[in-house]
Amino acid sequence: MKDDDRLFKYLEDSIYSAHPKEYWMGEWEKKLNAGYYDYVDDELTGVKAFTMIKAETAPVYRGEFGSFSREIDKVLESSGTDGDTLSHHICVQFIIDKRGNLMGARIEGKDRDELNPIERKIIETVDKMQQWEPGTFNGEPVDVFLEKHVSY
Repeated sequence: MKDDDRLFKYLEDSIYSAHPKEYWMGEWEKKLNAGYYDYVDDELTGVKAFTMIKAETAPVYRGEFGSFSREIDKVLESSGTDGDTLSHHICVQFIIDKRGNLMGARIEGKDRDELNPIERKIIETVDKMQQWEPGTFNGEPVDVFLEKHVSY
């Protein structure tokens, strides 16, 4: 085993010993990993979207800062959250349609009126993230349901 592999295994074991993998996964992701879904009938948008297991290529964010994570990091920094105290873990869900538009952003398990100020700001930011390259299936653009995990 290479040193890099050992380090990765150590980090993975450390993370999952503190929080089992299921802790980080949303209900939808747990069912997806169990092989229940190829498609999602999204109630919020009314769209039947491919899951990441079924899509050939994933949607890619092409925004100002180049990555979804950097955009969210900007929100968290401006909100005054301390990156060293990651006590909240949320799952942001949305669809990237076949034209590369983001739609139906939400936090798993919460209605918009239940969101705290930081979560509201995250969703407002995600709603504005419209520069996506769509996912594909058989070489054609398709609607894809995504989940992104955020800790703050």
